[in-house]
Amino acid sequence: MVDSTLIIFVADHGSMMPGYSSIQDPVKYHIPMIWLGGALNVKDTIIHTLGSQQDIARTLLEQIKIKKEGFPFSHNILSNSTTHFAFFTFNNGFGYITDKTTLVYDNNAGKYLVSKGDVSEFDNMAGKAYLQILCDDF
Repeated sequence: MVDSTLIIFVADHGSMMPGYSSIQDPVKYHIPMIWLGGALNVKDTIIHTLGSQQDIARTLLEQIKIKKEGFPFSHNILSNSTTHFAFFTFNNGFGYITDKTTLVYDNNAGKYLVSKGDVSEFDNMAGKAYLQILCDDF
């Protein structure tokens, strides 16, 4: 039983910490995910891949070779063939983070509050497009 156990810990962003940061601050959404247990083939490894909580499903299912069609918004964070990004929302706004870009858009203000890194036209539109797809799906 112990050899097949997998425990996944993932934090939430439901407090004003760290340092009473604003709801739009990307640091607020930088949360750890820890996988523990005898089912792991690789241990004592730190993976710095960007991802979101919804990526847990596809990452886990691909490791155990189970169909993952029911999770269209999930990505395998262990795959090198996936474009890795993190997307977060807050009251009437969103953030979109890649390895090279950090964008935070406020719909009320109608502008980006944060625009860092290698910001291209694609990056400016990707977060908005992703939000629209999520809203259409909902």
